[in-house]
Amino acid sequence: MTVTGLLLLTFIGCTISVSCAPTPTSANSKRHEFPDDFIFGAASSAYQYEGAWDEDGKGPSIWDTFTAKYPGISLSLSTHIRTHMNVIKCTHIDACVRVCVCICRESERWKDGGECLPWLQDGRASSSELNAAGVKYYKNLINELLSNGLKPFATIFFWDLPQALENDEGFLNETIVDEFVGYANICFAMFGDRVKHWITINEPWSYSVFGYAYGTFPPNRCSKGRNRLTGAFSSTARFSRYLVNSDCEVGDSGTEPYRVAHHLILAHSAAVQLYREKYRADHGGQIGISLNTEWMITYDETSEKDQEAADRALAFMYGWYMEPLKSGTYPSQMVTHVEDRLPKFTEEQSQLVKGSFEFIGLNYYTGAYAADIPCSNNGTKNHSYLRYSCVRLTKVKNGIPIGNETGSGWLYVYPQGIRDTLIYTKLWYNDPVVYITENGKHE
Repeated sequence: MTVTGLLLLTFIGCTISVSCAPTPTSANSKRHEFPDDFIFGAASSAYQYEGAWDEDGKGPSIWDTFTAKYPGISLSLSTHIRTHMNVIKCTHIDACVRVCVCICRESERWKDGGECLPWLQDGRASSSELNAAGVKYYKNLINELLSNGLKPFATIFFWDLPQALENDEGFLNETIVDEFVGYANICFAMFGDRVKHWITINEPWSYSVFGYAYGTFPPNRCSKGRNRLTGAFSSTARFSRYLVNSDCEVGDSGTEPYRVAHHLILAHSAAVQLYREKYRADHGGQIGISLNTEWMITYDETSEKDQEAADRALAFMYGWYMEPLKSGTYPSQMVTHVEDRLPKFTEEQSQLVKGSFEFIGLNYYTGAYAADIPCSNNGTKNHSYLRYSCVRLTKVKNGIPIGNETGSGWLYVYPQGIRDTLIYTKLWYNDPVVYITENGKHE
């Protein structure tokens, strides 16, 4: 496996994830310790940093709807404050050049304006007219980055789905695949001559689980009457301090996360196919996807069941997406435990999904202990994605945390986990090219 880059997630960056320069900033690291073509960078998301959420003809996204419904949500996840990227971008770009990091990962916003994509009038690439101001904005931004020696890695979808598409069931509806491909086509056509690294989707696991199993992300769906921060992955509940805790009004935690994930995978693979067939020859770029995972450690190393539980937990988080990209099928552990609630790929879809990447982006922050727990025998297994794996995850063992605590309750520093994840990826998933697209902590 070739690990070709490291992007440090920043919470103070511009509306696009900006990073640049060929030298690491740590006093303990030396440039000569890394390969010549190793890239250092930083990353951010459009929705968190761009602001100006209701200007220049933009329509609402599901995050705009969500933060309006729950105004107490942290402002760090809301662009209802007037942050104007066109005012602050030069300051941040200059800062990146001074820091000597060398890449820009920018997340695009489907239609509400984001780092790099044109705004669509109603969110539908099939029927919308492009917003000229949005197109100009992103072209100018990309040109500014390139003129400062920054290499953009553009993320096509970072969770902020147009509300108009969510009104048509969003990623629960298979028609979203065609809408996504149409949107990706616009991105490739408008910016592909300058953007040479495309990430189709950032963290599809987070979008499907937090949005449809916990219900703590928009579109706010989960099974009624369920405590939304319980279950196998509750210890991994990223951003939980920003989120609402009331019960969901609609949803099904036992089926919807799988349907959404299925359509995310199909949308990704269809966009990759489009890029390969229509744009790669002329643009000479690469396309991949960014996946997040925690490294799972066996809670009781003497227990065979706990060893199997650690493998199963990794399959339910990382393998859920990596295995289809490798083989065109879901992990065997998920097929066994989820049964008919897990969608199936047709033969044509399987061939489309298999190998649909040039690189994998890896978002890694922490690890977790995994212990086996009995599966429910009532025929429903509690009817939730959060229960089907039959695993209990925890950050503490015998009263000792897995690593040093940080400013996030879910994030304990466990650096060896990133090495273990990379080795696992190399050995299990056919040695892919990997960019570490997110890593780090905050105090």
